[in-house]
Amino acid sequence: MQEDIERVKELYEKLPSKLAGAEEALKAKQVSIETIIHTSSDTLSKKIRAFQKKYIETYLQDKSRIDECHQTLEELFKRSKAIQEIKSKVILYKEFFNRKVELESSKNFDKLHELHIQTINLWKMILYWRKRREMCYTTPFLELDIDKIIRSIKKTTRYFEEKVSKYPLLKEKSKALAQIILNQAKETSTLINFLKNCKKPSLKLRHWGQIFAIIKAPHLRNSQKFTIINLREVHIQNYMDEIGKLIEQADLEMKYETIIAKIEKEWDSMKLKIIPYIPESETFILSNIDSTFDKIEDHLTSLENVLSSRNTLHVKE
Repeated sequence: MQEDIERVKELYEKLPSKLAGAEEALKAKQVSIETIIHTSSDTLSKKIRAFQKKYIETYLQDKSRIDECHQTLEELFKRSKAIQEIKSKVILYKEFFNRKVELESSKNFDKLHELHIQTINLWKMILYWRKRREMCYTTPFLELDIDKIIRSIKKTTRYFEEKVSKYPLLKEKSKALAQIILNQAKETSTLINFLKNCKKPSLKLRHWGQIFAIIKAPHLRNSQKFTIINLREVHIQNYMDEIGKLIEQADLEMKYETIIAKIEKEWDSMKLKIIPYIPESETFILSNIDSTFDKIEDHLTSLENVLSSRNTLHVKE
């Protein structure tokens, strides 16, 4: 029993030195573990940079992908999984150091993650523009919503000229892609700005027959399904002056048609009051004829002015 007490006493006296030794060993191992984590983090950082380089080449510098927007977006969404796996490793390293140490891998990942988000947004915008542009060129012109196309052009241009500029890396690496889209938007805008006057309600089918004669496109004369592509193929923009004069004529015709329609409506809705000439008489007369005659005079004057114009020949016929 005495021996056991002495043994415990001896161990107790040696305890401080053993604790000190354990602390030193733990510190040595801690330094070793930190070195391993730093090395692993640096290795991951290199992999992130290599991943980003390939990512940029594939999704921001390959111009041929413009024709494969859907496929590109599908690939990007799949890439999100790989990026999430990288994120989990970065978080593990940061938590080991209680987020007190700024790791290179963490900074590189943040850049990659931001680039990935903005690249997806960029391709969503490219897809949006491609759909709008296709709609513009394939929808029959007489059914085309010109205002919607103009809004699409403004939205696309604003995105590539303003929003992309907020992300320097994205702006620098996507220059070629952005220029292609901006050129397309500019080309479409030029054509739309000229043709929007051709969508005026004053232009009737008879006027389009005249336009087709002006632009020497008799093959389009009997078609109501012609598109902007058809008009561009016959270089309609080269006949701007002649078509502009025709549109002015159509506007005047519509103005006169509106006057005539208004007169017709007033007479259709007018009620003439008839009263006996004398009480219990079988002879009747119009009541309040002064206002009726005034209206007749006003309408005759308007009709004389309208019918004297060469822009109302179709009404006379």
